[in-house]
Order: sequence, then structure tokens, then C-alpha cells
Amino acid sequence: MDVRQKDTKQLITIEMKLFRRTAGCTLLDSKRNEEIVEELNVEPVGKKLRRYKSNCLRFATRLNSSRMARGKLNCRAKGRRRLGRL
Repeated sequence: MDVRQKDTKQLITIEMKLFRRTAGCTLLDSKRNEEIVEELNVEPVGKKLRRYKSNCLRFATRLNSSRMARGKLNCRAKGRRRLGRL
């Protein structure tokens, strides 16, 4: 699972908006994000994503080289995409 940096930032922003609402504070309260996360005793989504990705990589490297998942680990696309394609 490959999560782009932009997607991770958006997830963190959405999560912090939810945490602020849950903690009952507004942007005018001038509380830092770290204080809110510590107060709610939750793990940030960025840390969860990094842990998930590292677990997947560790699992894939333990597989035999004949397994498809291990082969896809080092696979790179050839060529370029057409213009206008996302």
C-alpha cells in the first residue's frame, strides 16, 4: 500500500479537526496538536500508517523469492503515462 505524502497530510488534518471537536476546544483556544493528542490518549494517523507500511515490508521480505508478493516488492513501472492520466 503506497500512501502519498499529500494524502498523509490530508488525513492528519482531518484527524486533528475531529480531535479538536472531541476534546471540546476551538482554534482560538491556542492548544497545540500534541497536547490534544496526549489529552485524548490516541495514536496519530501518520504514525499508524508508518507502522502499517513497515509491517507490510517486513512481511514481504520474509517471503520466498518465488512468491508473487515478494516479486512485486521490487517491481517498477516501465515507460511513462499518457498525458491527462492521473
